[in-house]
This record gives sequence, C-alpha cells and structure tokens, in this order.
Amino acid sequence: MYDKCVNILKSLKTEYLPANSNNNEDMVFFLQMIGDYTRYMIECCPENELENRKKETLDAYMLALKHADHLDKYHIIRPGLVLNLSAFYYEVLNNRNDALRVSLDILSIWSKRGLEANTRTNRTLSLLNENVIFWQEEEKKEFEETSTGGCTDSDR
Repeated sequence: MYDKCVNILKSLKTEYLPANSNNNEDMVFFLQMIGDYTRYMIECCPENELENRKKETLDAYMLALKHADHLDKYHIIRPGLVLNLSAFYYEVLNNRNDALRVSLDILSIWSKRGLEANTRTNRTLSLLNENVIFWQEEEKKEFEETSTGGCTDSDR
C-alpha cells in the first residue's frame, strides 16, 4: 500500500496540481487527495517518517481549506474536505477539539442553507453530525470520570 500511495502522490504533485493551479475547485480536490493518501501512508510508514507524514497531511488539508475559502461557502466539496480533516484531527493527531471545531463550523454554515443540499452532501453532513455527537459524548464521559474520580453511578 505504501508504494502505491507514493506513486499516486507523485502523480498528484507533479502532474495534477500544476495543471490546475488556477482553478480553486480543482486545487481543493487534488490537495484533499494528497492529504488523504498521505494519511493512508501514516498507517504503514516507517516510524522515522511518521511525524513528517502527519505534517504533510495537515499541510495539504490546510492548503485545501485555504483554496476552499475562495469558493462559495455552500460549495459541495467543502463538507467532504472537512469530514476527512476532522477524522485526521481525531484519529491521527488525537485532537478532538480541532476535530469538533472544524466540524461544527461547517455544520453551522450548512444548517443555514436548509435542505437544498444534494443527497451526497446530506450524507456527508450526517456523518459529520454523527462524529460530533460521538466526540461530544466522549468528552462529557471523560469530564464526568475526572470529576467523580473515575467512579460511575453504578460504582457508588
């Protein structure tokens, strides 16, 4: 898997990005792909590459977000980018706060739009919402455990 990701990333960086550098939508798409494939590499990369791969992944997602700022706030590419970024924050960087922040931001924006989104976008937003609920419940449980010294109601 690692070698396949390396080859895909090489093509994305040398062929697709330069050819689309004037189109923000394409840049978001290809930068998100770079973030995604670099994230996949984290699962199987040598230990000595781990921190560099994490940085590369975050850099690609952040640059994709920067290009997304030039698109309409309701552009359908934005929820998918945020879903992948939030999963990266949570699963790889163990950063629930940033995962929640970016997820809640996009959900807030799209909640103002109503039901006009297409089916694929609605599914992505639903996944984001499910993640937010899970992360908030997890946060609440951790708070309760620390404030009760690790005892639950059934332990008392």
